[in-house]
Amino acid sequence: MFNILRESSLFRQVGSNNAFSVRNNTFLSGRVESHMSMSEFDDALDNEVCETFELSAVDVLDELRDKLTEVQGLSQIFRVLGDETRTKLIYLLSLRESCVCDLAEILGITVPAVSHHLRLLRAMRLVRHRRDGKSVYYSLDDHHIIALIRQAQEHYSEGRSNSVKS
Repeated sequence: MFNILRESSLFRQVGSNNAFSVRNNTFLSGRVESHMSMSEFDDALDNEVCETFELSAVDVLDELRDKLTEVQGLSQIFRVLGDETRTKLIYLLSLRESCVCDLAEILGITVPAVSHHLRLLRAMRLVRHRRDGKSVYYSLDDHHIIALIRQAQEHYSEGRSNSVKS
């Protein structure tokens, strides 16, 4: 099996693996013989390309395409969670309702920065706010999101404990 990696020079041998870059600035690493010609190299690459499909039945393909709608839009939630500050905000708000000033103090960032993150979280309907005089208090609006965070915590801690054992 060949792995495609990035490299800029033409036909340069890399490290202990025999690897050669090709004209389009990519190279294949793996078992490539140093005496391989460009056409043999292209043939080896062509052998790695799938030309037949296991799922050739049209109804199976259509069913799988229809299933894709089940995950449509999820990347937006993961994009929001991809920022550590927003993840921390969600976690804090799952523990208790808080005002922007308290959240800024706990996180050690500015009030405008917290407000910016909370505005994005409100737009995604993950947090809600309530006014009490001049103060605005935020709380978690979607408790499903904390389940995602806890799953991620569990996964992360498993990975760390497995790497310590190795």
